[in-house]
Amino acid sequence: MQDTHRFGKGAVAAVVAAMMVLVPLAGGALAADRLTAGQSIGKGEQLTSPDGRYRLILQEDGNLVLYSGSNAVWYSHSDGIAVKELVMQHNGELVLYKYDGKPAWSSRTRGDTSTFVVMQNDGNLVIYDKGKPIWYTNTAGR
Repeated sequence: MQDTHRFGKGAVAAVVAAMMVLVPLAGGALAADRLTAGQSIGKGEQLTSPDGRYRLILQEDGNLVLYSGSNAVWYSHSDGIAVKELVMQHNGELVLYKYDGKPAWSSRTRGDTSTFVVMQNDGNLVIYDKGKPIWYTNTAGR
């Protein structure tokens, strides 16, 4: 039998990676495990670890909270602030913006357009720049 469906190893890896980081939610929305430069999440949206055990949620009250199951293990102390979105900026900084465009919270990191933040299976939210961690929540295993 002749195999007529041939893909390079890179194409297969890209498809598998895309399938691992996208999790369907109610209403057709997608939850990913990461934000790359220029991407954001708004109120009620989340990043979810690939195994589904950890979630970073931008809550309606303005607080950015990392949950292990139903337990909050890290938060941004921004509850009660009118926040609009969490943005992974092109300069490597993760910023929680208010509606007036001013930051409510920031990771205070620097990187470049390859920098990304990821919700990992170990419970850490980590910002990577050039493959090296430059910021993390220190919540592994909680």
